[in-house]
Amino acid sequence: MSVLLLEAIIFVNWASLLTILGFWVTEYIL
Repeated sequence: MSVLLLEAIIFVNWASLLTILGFWVTEYIL
């Protein structure tokens, strides 16, 4: 269970990081 929870947290962190990077790149280009 703890391993699945850890993987879920890492996945959410990567998703939020990619979202922030995507937003920053979009703002930079526009």
